[in-house]
Amino acid sequence: MIKFQGYQVESLNFKNVEEKDDKIELGINSTHSVSYNYDEEICIGRDTITIEDKDDPDKFSMEVVVLSKFSIDRTDNQKTLHVESYKEAFPFVRTTVAAIMMNCGMQPLYLPPVEMKEEDVVVSGDMN
Repeated sequence: MIKFQGYQVESLNFKNVEEKDDKIELGINSTHSVSYNYDEEICIGRDTITIEDKDDPDKFSMEVVVLSKFSIDRTDNQKTLHVESYKEAFPFVRTTVAAIMMNCGMQPLYLPPVEMKEEDVVVSGDMN
């Protein structure tokens, strides 16, 4: 069973040289990876969100990396943990991105959730 322990922004890179009236089309890329440590019964989720102006990333780009910590049981399946950690962390990641945009004087951007299924998860090993 997974239990959310907290989150933090590990890094933030933001560039905005767009003019106030410029119309931009944003491209969004996101990844969610998980590292497991069964000895300490924790896993760490890492969400990397990249948002760029599709026509000119040099005018607008943002990359934010959010780490989320979870307690886990030694018997938990990694694919299940991966999906559940995403579901638990996503609201915090989504709110963080929107708040960053607002604090920079822009319209908040609310990331659309992605449906994640266990059969789509690739497991590459433990942190141990």
